[in-house]
Amino acid sequence: MLKVVSLKTHIGDFVLGPVSFQVEDGEIVAIVGPSGSGKTLLLRSLAGLHPIDEGKVVYNGRDITDLPPSKRRIAFVFQEEALFPHMNTFGNLAFPLKIRKVPKEETVASVKKKAQELDGLPEYLPKFPNALPKGIRKLASIGRETIREFDMVFLDEPLEHLDKQVRNLMRTFLKKLLSGMKKTVLIVLNDPTDAMAIAERVILMKEGKIVTYSSPMDLYNSPKDIFTLQYFSSKGLNILKTHVEGGKESIFGVKVPLEDGDYDIALRPEDIEVSDDGIEVEVSFYAFLDSERWLCELCSEKFSANAILRLKDLPKKVKILPKKMFFVKGERVCKILSNVSKN
Repeated sequence: MLKVVSLKTHIGDFVLGPVSFQVEDGEIVAIVGPSGSGKTLLLRSLAGLHPIDEGKVVYNGRDITDLPPSKRRIAFVFQEEALFPHMNTFGNLAFPLKIRKVPKEETVASVKKKAQELDGLPEYLPKFPNALPKGIRKLASIGRETIREFDMVFLDEPLEHLDKQVRNLMRTFLKKLLSGMKKTVLIVLNDPTDAMAIAERVILMKEGKIVTYSSPMDLYNSPKDIFTLQYFSSKGLNILKTHVEGGKESIFGVKVPLEDGDYDIALRPEDIEVSDDGIEVEVSFYAFLDSERWLCELCSEKFSANAILRLKDLPKKVKILPKKMFFVKGERVCKILSNVSKN
């Protein structure tokens, strides 16, 4: 188990922490948040690549706070692959074994085995970094760090700078690879979709602090605050002003167990559905999404909103009702309505 206790550090005027959390053995945890929230600084501090001001880092009962990076048994994969340009892929993978004076035959066998684990890499072993596709360079950097003995794997934004198709393939492969290692994993990611696909739990950061730490589906389905809700709404978020009186809200007319007063309703585009029980809106703009879905801008006298509607043919007017509604007061999500109906 990795245990972080009241860790605090800084870089320039930016202060990280204090942060505390723990990661179970073999667990994959993603660190996400807006640019500048301290994700990479946290990862580097835990790896010993950046000094900490306060706190402790403990792994399986052993205090590693003051150990140099080389003694922490961490495989650290940097965002930029940092492959040696004068070495081919084989040489890059073999380098960690070479400096440990591993016998040549054992090194060759280990490199070939690691290349097989990293699907698609064997054919690139003779090639140099400048001749490798971006995705293959990522694989080579992962292979170089994980070819030696290690207890934990840290990855800093491994999916950045990849085109969409390669990114999707790499995301699936990373999940399979990291799960198969059965090691403690911390991975910094910028896209919440990547975090939801890869990680078992997610640390969401903002301005050097941990906002929340939970499973991806919990953060998506049951966010406790508007920041978390917005961050995990990859298709955007509609914020509508509403009023609750007598247990009924004023836009869609649904029953909600809240005190009378003004609220915001947050609606994800994918949570808006066509319903005979809904309110009528005009389709002011639309774009084809796939064979059965349209990205639409909907307007009524009370609001405008973006929605993803599942229809083969799109009329000029439709009746809609959200299947899920997040009621927000200030920064707090105070009520979540699922399977919404007017009854």
